[in-house]
Amino acid sequence: MIQVKCITGDTEYIENELSSMLSEGWEIISIDTAIYESYGTLKRDTAVYLKKSN
Repeated sequence: MIQVKCITGDTEYIENELSSMLSEGWEIISIDTAIYESYGTLKRDTAVYLKKSN
């Protein structure tokens, strides 16, 4: 069976989550980052799609 998961959020959150998930055997399928302006500052949101085979 293959499990698929998506985690989204700011870069710091993604880095922390990826660190633990990769050590648990998850593999990255793709990473998408959206950069946009909000209230005069640039914001960055990232979505990471992962899979794990059991």
